[in-house]
This record gives sequence, C-alpha cells and structure tokens, in this order.
Amino acid sequence: MSNNMNKETFRIRIKSKEEINKTLDKNGELGMCAFIGEMFDFCGEEFEAKRGDEDYFAMIPDGYGFHPDWYDVIGSDNVPSEQTHTSMKSIEDLVFNRLDDIRDELADMTEYRKELLAERKELNNVKKAL
Repeated sequence: MSNNMNKETFRIRIKSKEEINKTLDKNGELGMCAFIGEMFDFCGEEFEAKRGDEDYFAMIPDGYGFHPDWYDVIGSDNVPSEQTHTSMKSIEDLVFNRLDDIRDELADMTEYRKELLAERKELNNVKKAL
C-alpha cells in the first residue's frame, strides 16, 4: 500500500455521473481503471486530493482513486502531469499490444501442435501397416 500522506495536494471536483459514464466501457472501466458504484456518491463534490500510485490519479481522503478523465482540477500548482498521463497511456497501449502478440503466438502454437499430432498419428498408422 502506498504512502500518499507525504504527497502534495491539489483541489479537484469530481465530474457528474453522466460525464463519467461517457468514459466507461460496458464493464464500468476506463482502460484498466474501474469506476465502482459507490464512487458515484462523490460526483459533483470537491476534495483536497493527493497523487496516487500512478502520479496522474487523484486520491481523495476516503481512499478512492480517480482517473484524470473523472475530475477537474480547480486549484493548486501541484496538479498531476498530463505528460505522466500520456506516458501511462503509452505503457497501457504497449501492454495491450503485447497481450495481443502473445494471443497470436499462442494461436500459432496451438495450430502447430495440431499439425504435430496429425503427423504423429500418420506415423503411427504407417508403423502399424509395416
């Protein structure tokens, strides 16, 4: 668990439920960030926030972390860096691209295994015929 108590604070306003819903997929997520139901209770509220484990997240005193698309900064020079957000998005894209590559490799390996099993079966049939 990270220690956010020493991190600088900045003031945020959580966006409306409608604004946040527009950012969520069918699983209630934005990228790999889940927006859980009780977080809607904070919509429209203002908080002193701290940076989360990922510097662009805003952590409110209740312990919830908000993606930058879910809040507006309304005060402080200590706002999470847009560059950090972009960097994290780039990392997320790299991870998803690598997962796609792994899935493709697994599909190729599965197909290769099927071919090997078919060859083995054919060789066994040839052995039986001899």
